[in-house]
Amino acid sequence: MLKLSLWQCCSLMTCRVRGFVDVSVIIPAYQACLTVERALESIALQTLKPKEVILVDDGSKDGTADIARNFASNMEGISLRVFCQKNLGAGAARNKAIGEAQYNLVAFLDADDEWLVTKIQRSIEVFKETNSDLVAHDFIAIDRGNEIRMHCAHHFKKIYDPIAIVFLRGNIANTTVLAKRDKIIELGGFDESLKAGQDYDLWLRFVLHNGVKFHVFEEALTKYYITSGSISSNVFCYRKYATKILEKNAFVLSSRCKGGFLIVLTRVAIIHMQVVKKFLAQNRIGPSLMSLVYAPLLVFEICGVIYKKPLVWLWIATITMFYCLQFKEYITPLTRILGLR
Repeated sequence: MLKLSLWQCCSLMTCRVRGFVDVSVIIPAYQACLTVERALESIALQTLKPKEVILVDDGSKDGTADIARNFASNMEGISLRVFCQKNLGAGAARNKAIGEAQYNLVAFLDADDEWLVTKIQRSIEVFKETNSDLVAHDFIAIDRGNEIRMHCAHHFKKIYDPIAIVFLRGNIANTTVLAKRDKIIELGGFDESLKAGQDYDLWLRFVLHNGVKFHVFEEALTKYYITSGSISSNVFCYRKYATKILEKNAFVLSSRCKGGFLIVLTRVAIIHMQVVKKFLAQNRIGPSLMSLVYAPLLVFEICGVIYKKPLVWLWIATITMFYCLQFKEYITPLTRILGLR
């Protein structure tokens, strides 16, 4: 029997169960024996239920897959399929689940997070109202028991380019997304080479893709738990892969967005501000200072990425000029022969 928390009871009092919808829920799981039931329970309690849940255990050693399978009888009619693979990362686990999904609408939930009971219902309603390819929403971050409302949708009300908004700070949280499966596959799915930021990378590619419509709305319908030791809280890992994604998209962003180069430089500053903030929170002064030193070096590196072709042609022109100067004694006779002097 499912046990309802206070916020779930309040939500159910104002919402009516409306049956099932053609949605596949994607859950990557790794060492989630303590939280996977909570995540699955939040799906089972949805006022509008998805027809299936696909959970991929990414090489757990704590019995996560067995706990999930044993919960199948509590899913309130929702099909639950559990797959196991060796430890390849969350991106690979999500791609595996997407490949197994039976429906073209997919929603994402991590095994240590949970949804409020109207998450699917409201996402479907907004999806239809806006005729979008992807919808997302605000969420509640829970850090050591403290709840913080994350106002993702607020940023998209500003006059700035929505691509720049996603590029600078993300603002599309993975566990809030409902999207078309075929669009995700068309864009290549999650980049499995990234050990962190795969979701940020994919949703950035999503909004960069011509003709794709997305909408972020102002309702906090997901509880996102920040845990120490997770990939997202590993500072060095964050810096490495945030930088890699920046380099990967810098040229496209600089050409697609108004004031693109300044936006790219702003992203460099944001990455290092976040890194310094995280190191200082851990009282690690040395790494904080090194991050400040590394920031201008990354600027030069990004300039090389953005202006690669112009720099190559400048190099060729410079070498050609010096080559001609080296053999200038031959230039005058040649120009006379050609009738140029």
